[in-house]
Amino acid sequence: MLEAGRHDRPKPGEVLPAVANGLLRQLGVWTPFAEAGFVENRVLVSVGANEVPSERHGMFSAQGAGWQLDRTRFDRLMVQAAKAAGVDTRFGSAVGSAVRDDQGWLLKLADEAIVARAVVWATGPSWRLARCFGAKLTMDGHLAAYTRFFDRAPGDCSMVVEARPEGWWYSADLRVPHRSGSGQRTAQSRTLVPRFSRNAVRRAARAAQRNRDRQHDQGGGNRNDRSRRR
Repeated sequence: MLEAGRHDRPKPGEVLPAVANGLLRQLGVWTPFAEAGFVENRVLVSVGANEVPSERHGMFSAQGAGWQLDRTRFDRLMVQAAKAAGVDTRFGSAVGSAVRDDQGWLLKLADEAIVARAVVWATGPSWRLARCFGAKLTMDGHLAAYTRFFDRAPGDCSMVVEARPEGWWYSADLRVPHRSGSGQRTAQSRTLVPRFSRNAVRRAARAAQRNRDRQHDQGGGNRNDRSRRR
């Protein structure tokens, strides 16, 4: 298992539905997951165009309540479980390219190359290796997310999702260990995902290019002035 990152940076909170209970048990990671103490997602509050909150309580679900995940701790837990099961795991090992050969796939890392008979491409939204595997990319829309963490926020084990004309946002409660390791503190992550039209993205890209060209021209002028002074 090659991990480009090290799972040591904060990530936005997410909700894991209760149906994952059976999957975690099949993978043999239910015990460490339960001991991690992730916040139960007891209530899902959604607000739409009519601005009237709608609540869906986990106690009325046959599956029970889900969990609001500290994604960094959850990802680290899953990697540790894979390592305990005998999987060779490597952090900070980004795959630069993948080339098909007679033995399978030649994966080129920063400092070595690995030959694999088969590859499971699980990079999430990253499309860096898409062309190596012959995948075709289809862009359906343009989204940008902004996340903010609130320390010691008064959480109530509920997730709030609100749809707005400019996009939508959600908040999730997290239970984060103290830096000293003694006890836990409650934090909240709030993520805003605004929608952008295709024309708006093109205008922003053109404006950014004009700004880069302007900075480049100014830098070139400064260099010429310095050469004349010398």
